[in-house]
Amino acid sequence: MQALASEMGEQAPGSEVVATRLAEVLFIQVLRAHIASGAERNKGWLHGIFDPQIGTALSAFHDRVNTPWTVESLAEAAGMSRSAFAARFKELLGQTPLEYVTEWRMQKAMQLLQQRDRKHLDVARLVGYESDAAFSKAFKRVVGANPGEFLKRGFEGHGSPGMAEDF
Repeated sequence: MQALASEMGEQAPGSEVVATRLAEVLFIQVLRAHIASGAERNKGWLHGIFDPQIGTALSAFHDRVNTPWTVESLAEAAGMSRSAFAARFKELLGQTPLEYVTEWRMQKAMQLLQQRDRKHLDVARLVGYESDAAFSKAFKRVVGANPGEFLKRGFEGHGSPGMAEDF
């Protein structure tokens, strides 16, 4: 912190670059400390993403959110058996794989709906739902309002389900 403060206070050549790099290193050290603390309350995305197998499945899902993912297909992406994957996923993230998939899809859907130029069915398909009805039902279950109500309310009070506490 002292080195970062020193670099930020100086106007020496390269100070901005050094300060940026020091801030990046500090951020990584904070993440490492958070993960290493291992406290039960620290379950979440960070624990999963750094696990080699679960992280591989998370990356596959995030790269192709609209794929019809199942626990079996996620386990296959991780190179694990279905039961071992499901148990490890829940241990690291504190929720089942399909709960995570649904919550992440709804987070993505909220972002897409805020663009206002997208039809609900387009958003549904972009986040992995074939029908507007199935999407609306899942959206209401997770967000607490259907997509139309969410837009009318101006998306107030709707954070990222399951994600905020991870950081």
